[in-house]
Amino acid sequence: MTQIAHGLLSKMVDYSFIGWCKEGKHDKVWIAIQLRKYNFDTNELGKVLTLWGRRGGTLRSKIVDDDDDLYKLIRSKRNKGYEQLSTEYLGKVYPEFKADLEKQYIWSTLAL
Repeated sequence: MTQIAHGLLSKMVDYSFIGWCKEGKHDKVWIAIQLRKYNFDTNELGKVLTLWGRRGGTLRSKIVDDDDDLYKLIRSKRNKGYEQLSTEYLGKVYPEFKADLEKQYIWSTLAL
């Protein structure tokens, strides 16, 4: 990916939640990124890309269509010990994240 495209992706990403769980042998991330906001005029649901997996491993992804489902997922992750992180701290604990995100994000936005 070119430097310009990488910069645009960094500015476009709207994180709803960044979570990290490091307990015992677990070292996992769970991230939610807003792809499209809810449209009040058309009642069209928002779209959120969720990514999860072991830090540094292959991320799996799923698109969530309902904001209520997203908030339930976030609450569930917090209850399981996921600590909410800033994007800056995520870059420190998972330096490869932006490269891994680029692979998933582009394919997910094409699915919209």
